[in-house]
Amino acid sequence: MRKLLLLILLLCALAASAHAETRSYTYGGSGHDILYDAAVSADGRIILTGTTDSSDGTLSSRTKAGRSGWALCIDTQGNVLWNFCTRRGSHDSLRYPVFLEDGSVAMLLDTSHSGLYEVEWILLDRDGNQLDRKILDSRGTPWLVRSDGVYHADHSGYIVRALNKKTTEQLSLLYTFDGDLIGEADDVEEEFFPAPILPDGTRITIQNDDDLPLDVTVIFESAAP
Repeated sequence: MRKLLLLILLLCALAASAHAETRSYTYGGSGHDILYDAAVSADGRIILTGTTDSSDGTLSSRTKAGRSGWALCIDTQGNVLWNFCTRRGSHDSLRYPVFLEDGSVAMLLDTSHSGLYEVEWILLDRDGNQLDRKILDSRGTPWLVRSDGVYHADHSGYIVRALNKKTTEQLSLLYTFDGDLIGEADDVEEEFFPAPILPDGTRITIQNDDDLPLDVTVIFESAAP
């Protein structure tokens, strides 16, 4: 009976996989490229955020060198619509893209320079042009400041965490997606960001491979009609 049950489960899994459609696309260049997060707009644009130091491959339009925060916009067929790169320090990374009601997209930049650890809010229009940006929190050593996802309770804003490495004091700061401070929070759960899913239910996952050029793979997985 146990073997029969295992066989039935295996056949069900094979049947499910037979009806799934998987597509994958690679992005980046010959440098070090990582994408962490993705968000989907109502009209099917997909924004992925991370970090890069490439200026070739799918980043061949980039004119500056050095590690920068990287936002990549693609369509549902994997075509690159635009790249946005920004650099303020030596270890910059863009995180947590969120589409606003007007179609613009907000995201956070983690950066450190001149002894300061900062989180900056950046707003781009639908074509990847910068509309606005401002520092949300800026602290020198021994403070470490980093973005930490969205507020778990109602997904209404960003979480920024500050840690004093000497005293171990910790602060959790809440901001709206428009970059306005809501206040401090005493009970904030661990890092959270919604999984990117297209309107038709297609799931998007990201795989990073440090050993390959064009080393970021974005996978679309959907059930066949």
